Amino acid sequence: MAGAVEQNRLLLVVEIRGLEHQYNFVEVDVKGLFYPDSGSVPNKSSARARATAAARACGSLRSLPAPVARYRTSVDMPERIDFALVGTTIAGASSNGNTFMMSRSGALSAGPELQSLRGRTHLIPLGHRLYALNRFMHDLAEPACLETLPLPGPGRRRRQEPWRALPDPPPGYRSLDLGCPRVTAYLAAGTRLWVSAQGMGTCTFDTARCAWRKEGDWELPFQGRGLVVPELGGLCFGLCPKENCLCACDMQQSPPAVRYVWEETRPRCPPSGTPFGFYPEEATVIYLGNGKFCISWIIGFGRRAPLRRAILLTALQVLASAAGNKLRVVNHKVRFYEMPSQDDVAHALQPDF
Repeated sequence: MAGAVEQNRLLLVVEIRGLEHQYNFVEVDVKGLFYPDSGSVPNKSSARARATAAARACGSLRSLPAPVARYRTSVDMPERIDFALVGTTIAGASSNGNTFMMSRSGALSAGPELQSLRGRTHLIPLGHRLYALNRFMHDLAEPACLETLPLPGPGRRRRQEPWRALPDPPPGYRSLDLGCPRVTAYLAAGTRLWVSAQGMGTCTFDTARCAWRKEGDWELPFQGRGLVVPELGGLCFGLCPKENCLCACDMQQSPPAVRYVWEETRPRCPPSGTPFGFYPEEATVIYLGNGKFCISWIIGFGRRAPLRRAILLTALQVLASAAGNKLRVVNHKVRFYEMPSQDDVAHALQPDF
């Protein structure tokens, strides 16, 4: 992620559930979510100023922009799809083992079938490869939990190379005793993949040596994907599982040391002042470059059931102090997009810098 060019557009994946199960890809211009510079952020020194700033920041409930692309699942064979951005291309892996690449305009090309992975996966681009990590650490009687696919380099024709199953994690990391522990956090940095599983601790996979190593019985101090940002002290940023806000940790320590927890980045400002709740498991932290982040939340709001659902985008920027030895966060604006129905879910895709 070194030298990341600031991104002004965010790609959302909206899963439309129902008889015609499909995924809509929506591009959102996030440039307007940020004030021109940190000095333009409204002064919140008084209660009145804070209330005024909050009202201006929240705005009203918006309709989602028209999809730039759609992916419809098979009616005869229900499936869930997991996605990742590989450059400007959308990579997809089906719970049935099928994979594909899709342009942002919707042009689809089938990829090779996963060797043995079935069910939900985390798709992780790293270097010139794409990795598919099972979301659950099955016991040793089950197939491999990690596979890899080589990606074509710039200017090279795409060859149909197969997915390759990678070695199993160390003995004891996949256990019959805990059933199928869920992967709670993961991180791609340098040549290593970090993986934490519930109750099983943390392992790393060295992609150069093609080997696993147990790091400890501790779990990574964030949930979901972590993002190492070199221009922000090389810290890893993610969502704090306890406080449901942005946090930053030092991956040079063992176990990783949490350096910052910014509680002011929790969801705020419900639309129209209505009561609301949020779903932390659906949240994604996206790094846009230049210290700017966007957190995508799914919230339920309203005064009676069933609650209406919306996507809440929270824009913020992490800045270094004048001395350069401390970081601070600046909250910018928030924006709400109403979901098509209360059963739908959505998440944002991290740009592949």
